[in-house]
Amino acid sequence: MSPYSGLAVFDPSGQLVSHSRSFPLALPPPAIPRLVEAVRTLQSARRERQWLLLGGKRVLLQVLDGPQCGCVATVYEMQKGDSHAKQLLSPRQYEIAEYAAAGATASEISRILEISAHTVRQHLKEAYRRLQVGNRVELSHALESRGQPEQKASVPQLTHH
Repeated sequence: MSPYSGLAVFDPSGQLVSHSRSFPLALPPPAIPRLVEAVRTLQSARRERQWLLLGGKRVLLQVLDGPQCGCVATVYEMQKGDSHAKQLLSPRQYEIAEYAAAGATASEISRILEISAHTVRQHLKEAYRRLQVGNRVELSHALESRGQPEQKASVPQLTHH
């Protein structure tokens, strides 16, 4: 996991309640409105957690337990050399994607990680969506690429002389 760089707590309406001293330095000011919007979206969708890429940092949003509780945003520094896939996927999605790219089936991955095959398929589906790939070969290439995703080369047009 990348080094921790800041923490913030939001109330159920998405308002910032408190934060660590390092939080204002961890995210650039233009990223804060996007973070608040993501907090509200996460809470209204009734999801427990979500990974975001904001201001060049990975941000983990987690909903706190309880009916009137809010959300915690933890900011992590990007590691130099992290693949684009590692930046876009949660650690669990990345782990499952690596097994899948290596040729493991959903049932094999479920036995290894001790989770249901359905959960494996859901994580893979989300990884495919985030990486914009359609199969395991493309997934394997996406996991191997470094930095920004490669642009698909256009097919050169043949000219006849």
